Amino acid sequence: MGFLTDLDEAMNFMTHWSKGSVLCLEPGQRLDRWGMTVRVSDRAERDGDFRRELLRNPRYSSALAVREGLGIQPIFYLWQVRAVNVVEEEPGLHWLILPACHRGCKSSAALEPPPSNGLCQMCGKPSGQTNKCQRVTSSAATPQDRIHEVDEYIVRTVQADAPSRSRLLADPTEFFAEASQTLFGVHAPEAFGIREVKIVADTDTTLSLVLLARHVPNKAQDRTPSSPCRAE
Repeated sequence: MGFLTDLDEAMNFMTHWSKGSVLCLEPGQRLDRWGMTVRVSDRAERDGDFRRELLRNPRYSSALAVREGLGIQPIFYLWQVRAVNVVEEEPGLHWLILPACHRGCKSSAALEPPPSNGLCQMCGKPSGQTNKCQRVTSSAATPQDRIHEVDEYIVRTVQADAPSRSRLLADPTEFFAEASQTLFGVHAPEAFGIREVKIVADTDTTLSLVLLARHVPNKAQDRTPSSPCRAE
């Protein structure tokens, strides 16, 4: 498909989009890739029509999200991102993205981006390295955000160290467990409910979109509810 034909189809899709705002942002609000992932996942969970449209055409749908979240116009996004792969988590199954830069954050059409957190706002690709022995005190408010912090730590680690990348690809579940222990001193299944980790890798023309699941920590699953009845 030629780009002009592709663009024409995209404009037709967006013109007939009937789902309203994708991200439901406040005026002037901007989100990075993680923030958009959370918003899109929440919307897909509660809105079946939106979810079906997203899965039917993730590339054009994500172009709308990027326009809202980053101010990047669809023409620039679609020129670089030629395919969007959607992967869906399940409780206990976590998908970790290995990002690749799509240069969307460098577009002159982008509005003021969110404050930098050391990552490309469009791709999530880290711009710096991490101390592999560092344990952090997290300000993340939710387990979901803490899982994301582990992901960021892993991505920075494997970007800086080729043997670490090989170990990650060989056993992502074990690598995630080790990173959770290093960062937060926690056991991933007990703290996060993550029992299996799979990898999805971006390319410079392919973007991955994860629909997040609500993981249940093992310690929560192991609680036995007390009976409302007492034996005489």
